[in-house]
Order: sequence, then C-alpha cells, then structure tokens
Amino acid sequence: MISIQVIPNTFTELDDYCSIGEDISYYENLKKTFGDLFYSKLRALKDCSFFHDTLEFFENDDNFKNSIIRDNEQERLIRRAKLEINKYDLENLYKFTFKFKPKYDEKFTDIEFDFDENSWISNRIITLIGKNGCGKTQLLSKLPLELSQKIKNFFIPSYLNLGKLSLYLIVFLIILLYLNPTLTLTI
Repeated sequence: MISIQVIPNTFTELDDYCSIGEDISYYENLKKTFGDLFYSKLRALKDCSFFHDTLEFFENDDNFKNSIIRDNEQERLIRRAKLEINKYDLENLYKFTFKFKPKYDEKFTDIEFDFDENSWISNRIITLIGKNGCGKTQLLSKLPLELSQKIKNFFIPSYLNLGKLSLYLIVFLIILLYLNPTLTLTI
C-alpha cells in the first residue's frame, strides 16, 4: 500500500511542511497580489526565506536538504529574498556604523564596519587594537547586546543582516576577551 501525504485544501498554517519560492519573481508576485497580507501568507506557507525560525526548524531535515534546497538559487533566496523584496542596498549590506559611547566619554564615537562577503578571505581577519583602558572590552561587550536587542538608534543603516553566525562570533570574542583580558584579537 502506498501512502502519500497531501497538503489540505484549506489551512491557516502548514503543519509539517515548509516552503521556499522558486525565484525572486515568486515573492514579487505574491507581494503584488496580496499587498498588506503578503507576510501573513508567507507565514502560513512557512516560508524559509522570510522566517528564519522556520528555516532553523527545518534546515537539518534530509527532505529539506534534498528537495527544498535543490540548487544554489534556493540557498541564495534564503539569504537575500527578504532583502531584495524590501529594497535594501545589497551592495552595502555588510557595511554599517555602530554608534559607541565609552563609559569615560560623554560623546558617541562612530565605529565603521565594512565587511566584504566577496573578498578572497571574506574578511575573516578582524583586528581590534588599542591602548589599555581605551574601551576595547566595552565595545566588544556592547556591540552584541545592541545587535541582539536590535536597538536601531545605535546602527546606520538601522537594518543589519549579519546573521546569527556573526552574533555567535562576537559573543565568542567577548568570552575570549574576558578569559584573557590582554588578548590581542586577530581572527
């Protein structure tokens, strides 16, 4: 006996399934068709490009890897569809300014970040150098907290797409720095 699981004709949210568009035009057409209901329709379809909690739930499933993520286009959509649909500047996606105020200063200092995902080393070497007491530890402590709380006043542009991996990396650096305060950070 062969059993085929079928998606019901009507549903408010898919139960055991997730989805991803074939290409960016899928999302453009959905947005044009549904307007203000666009996000709720994608939530009902458990779209992995727009809802990273859904992606995290399914990403290690073999069916997801072998069926949904069939080629590089779907992987690219997961990373970029939401940004493209919302018209973010994709050329400067990993470039931002963090407004940092050390405890010893009354003024904010702009810290510029410009990560190039296409460089041959993908900016894997990051160094933070400064004299003792200049605020390196404070900077490394505040940056992930502000990122995780998404406090937009401290970032230009206010939307960042650093992803959870970058946040984990920053938290890891903070742990390293607290374990060894004299550490010179070269990653």
